[in-house]
Amino acid sequence: MAPPAVNKARPIPIIQGKEILSLERELGIIQLSVISYQLSVISYQLSVISYQLSVISYQLSVISYWYVLSEQY
Repeated sequence: MAPPAVNKARPIPIIQGKEILSLERELGIIQLSVISYQLSVISYQLSVISYQLSVISYQLSVISYWYVLSEQY
């Protein structure tokens, strides 16, 4: 009978409590930087929307001005 196969894979390193806390801290920092980036993207999008609304407001004021002028004549 053949001998059982020997598992020659490297042993899984044991992660100590300090290393787990360090990894959790690094993950927290990465998550905060991702959230910060997402908030900056949202801020940029809101500024674009604000600009678009100001352009629409200007266009409506021009239309209103020309409408008032046309009613006078």
